[in-house]
Amino acid sequence: MDIPEEVVQAKTLVEFALLALPGVVGVGLGAREENGELFDELAVRILVEDASQVPSELPTEIAGVAVCIIERVYEPLALPDDDHYPQLRGGIRIESPVRGFGTMGALVEDSITGEILGLSNYHVTGPVGTPIWQHQTPNMIAGSPLVTDNLVGDVTRVDFPDTPPLPLPLSPTRVGMSDSGGVSHQRSSGSGTGRLTSDRR
Repeated sequence: MDIPEEVVQAKTLVEFALLALPGVVGVGLGAREENGELFDELAVRILVEDASQVPSELPTEIAGVAVCIIERVYEPLALPDDDHYPQLRGGIRIESPVRGFGTMGALVEDSITGEILGLSNYHVTGPVGTPIWQHQTPNMIAGSPLVTDNLVGDVTRVDFPDTPPLPLPLSPTRVGMSDSGGVSHQRSSGSGTGRLTSDRR
């Protein structure tokens, strides 16, 4: 979905004023959402704590793009996240055995395959094929079967700003533009394993 630059700028100009309104917890651009269903149509997504108490000052459109109101309740995390999530969601702690722990920032839909992926940073996930766990990597004991109840899945796609080993003057041409790692839930594992769902929040 292409988002015109003038729409991005218009949203940026009013974003802080909207966030100052009571009950507004987020402003973004993306697919229009109604009753939890996404549509292939650009919308200004305004997130509120209570959809029954929407501030009257909210606009119905910004730069010609319709506004959709989405109810979201966020739970600030003040302590280490050691919880187990049967259905995985953005904001939870994950761990890579090669990189340590970090945050799975969101669940996203692959624009090509439609697969739901867990999105984090490459510096958190590590390279393709790395197993990702919640909330931490289990102890590996020689001779004992690996308990996979907390396995999220494997890293299937990464991108990181890097310079390929090309001869001068082509090097140092950048071949990546983001610090990102996608995690696909590919393995079958124990009943306690978190599942990547189609809840694209």
